[in-house]
Amino acid sequence: MSGALSHPIRGELDTDLRIIDADAELRRLHIRAGGQGDDPLAVGALANLARQCLRFRSRLSRQVRVNDGDRILALWADFEPSDVGVRLTITSWQPVAELEHGRPLGALNSPTSGASNGSPRYEGILLQLDSALIIRGHSALVRAWAEDCPLGQAFTAAFVVEDEGEAPTMPLLSAVAERAAFTDKPVTARQSRRAYMLSGQPLWDAQRSFAGYSCTLRQYGDAPNLVGSGGTWALSGGNFGRELAPVLRQPVGRIIANAETIAAKMHGALREGYADYAGDIANAARHLQSLIDDMTDLEAVESASFRPADDPIDLADVARRVAGLLGVKASDHHIRLIAPDDGVAAPAIGEFRRVLQIVLNLVGNAIRYSPDGSSVLMQVERVGDTAVLRVIDQGGGIAEENRERIFAKFERLGRHDDGGSGLGLYISRRIATALKGQLDVEYSGPEGSCFRLTLPARP
Repeated sequence: MSGALSHPIRGELDTDLRIIDADAELRRLHIRAGGQGDDPLAVGALANLARQCLRFRSRLSRQVRVNDGDRILALWADFEPSDVGVRLTITSWQPVAELEHGRPLGALNSPTSGASNGSPRYEGILLQLDSALIIRGHSALVRAWAEDCPLGQAFTAAFVVEDEGEAPTMPLLSAVAERAAFTDKPVTARQSRRAYMLSGQPLWDAQRSFAGYSCTLRQYGDAPNLVGSGGTWALSGGNFGRELAPVLRQPVGRIIANAETIAAKMHGALREGYADYAGDIANAARHLQSLIDDMTDLEAVESASFRPADDPIDLADVARRVAGLLGVKASDHHIRLIAPDDGVAAPAIGEFRRVLQIVLNLVGNAIRYSPDGSSVLMQVERVGDTAVLRVIDQGGGIAEENRERIFAKFERLGRHDDGGSGLGLYISRRIATALKGQLDVEYSGPEGSCFRLTLPARP
């Protein structure tokens, strides 16, 4: 069984994700994944989404990939809360090898030959349309492609259906009107003017009524902001944050969520040490997630167009917010965060979000490198036409020759086990400079360090 289904595959799960009722195909998939008797649904990707549906009590519609023996299936699944748990409907079921000739669905694929215009051809967006041809879901991971497929919008509002030659009947529209399958019909995204080739299979519900289309969009032309050949890819034009970061965040987020589920033993007892292994995986993935965020910020602050806003802010208020955000992290190490009192103010000029980012980095570092049971103090004052915020810790101090070096890109002063990327202080200083301010080490010694942030003061 593959491709568009002659009828949806349905299942009903209880709140423990046990199968109450299911079509034979879903039951067989559950058994092949190791499920038995009253076991919760054993197909991990489907179970995770069902769990989210239960948690948020909202409908989800997703393209998922699941292991099925020696093959990987691309499924389109809808999850809807019910009186007893979750209602699951699968409307597309296809081996990935068939769908994309061996390349993972939705990945940044290498070009394939065969484009009629000689340009590279990229494959990989699964598109789900309902009976009114409204876009209900897609698998596009590249942000630029995802923006071409706006959820909740009619397909004809998002794409221009090209007139194929001189045929007056418009074959694509005719196929849709007849609820027929079609292949490689040219369409153009209205927003970006990217050209795609569209193929589709009609979907039918249990009453044999038309339920929409399961489509594949294949882009022709250059992939956005990607260069390279032979399977080696790099970003051009400084678009890591816009293009690649969203692609990386999604799988990393899945790793963290799944590892935390295992570590919490939500599905029962584990062999000795397995929960700790899962915790290590989650921590490593969080480090990777942090690095992705840092690389995105690095690209932003090094851009010639980086211009933070000049908003009225209060440095004392920023410090109090940081104390609230990092309070749990500090308490884990019995570290006391001391912020300015509620009546204290330090009016300044700067973009709130960016200033908050700087202070979070400074206080986070102070917590990381301070001994348990110590204190981290945040002080504010006005000095002439500048507003000043100091972060003072009781750590081991910074050698004088390293007080500028720590602001260098990727500099970690030989540390290898703190989980940092060596970019936080470099990015923070770049932001401070762009805000017409300054970030430096005011003093440091055996009893601690003081980082000083200055910004233009507000009258």
